[in-house]
Amino acid sequence: MARKNKGSRAPDDEVEFELTLETTPDLIKNHYSSFVKIRGQTPAIWEHGTIYIGHGVTPRTDRFKLVRAGHQRNLDAVRQALGVENIPEGEWLVAFKEEFPQYDGFGYIGIADPSWLSEYNDECFPNLSKHPTFGWELAFSLADEEFDTDWRWLVKSSVEI
Repeated sequence: MARKNKGSRAPDDEVEFELTLETTPDLIKNHYSSFVKIRGQTPAIWEHGTIYIGHGVTPRTDRFKLVRAGHQRNLDAVRQALGVENIPEGEWLVAFKEEFPQYDGFGYIGIADPSWLSEYNDECFPNLSKHPTFGWELAFSLADEEFDTDWRWLVKSSVEI
């Protein structure tokens, strides 16, 4: 099925949009290299014991928006600012990247879902950053990082910040 926005850049902040997530067995496996692999990256660079600890996600369509949470000291503070109940599963970045493949020049987009553990047992979360050639690139960041005001967060559309 062709996406109506295929080829377009990310929506503006606070604008609602729809995403459809079609899961695959690779997406919901317990090793996050599978998640990385479906994004077209080499799993070997991630195979250092990083493990997915989330619950997986059911295929469905939902409404979202991008919001800014301001300057925050770590991911816990971001989650509090966004409201934990409004944070989708990290796998929704797959649907976002497919729907809006062009990097828009406005910084990172994250999902404040710490469902991954690094090889050192540190919480990680998925985000999109600029790939030098191909638009968005999937990345994983540590939850104890500090986040500036350039970060945008994918949230369920009911969020009012």
